[in-house]
Amino acid sequence: MIKLSFLTSLFVVGILNISFAHSPSSISATVNEGTVDVVVEHSVANPSNHYVKLILIKVNQEEVGKKEFSSQESNDTQTASFEISGLKPADEIEISAFCSRIGSITKTIVVE
Repeated sequence: MIKLSFLTSLFVVGILNISFAHSPSSISATVNEGTVDVVVEHSVANPSNHYVKLILIKVNQEEVGKKEFSSQESNDTQTASFEISGLKPADEIEISAFCSRIGSITKTIVVE
């Protein structure tokens, strides 16, 4: 009986931890002369232990940059800038952001 109670408690704690974790909610990006500025919306209570851990950027399906983080710069957002030479109109930029706990979001923009 004690073993069953302990296992049930572990299950409930695990479910509660997952319920407080969530994916980043949105990505916005601007492209200006070879610089891609990224803003990831990810509202958290404590950005030192729940944060955007990685922003990955691809151009035309080829990885061209990534930035890793050990905390989030604010309770609401994480930003990053990427210098990417040779961007041309119609290039597809895919940006992915990964939560330190669970989930991710990806957005694709086209260079104009």
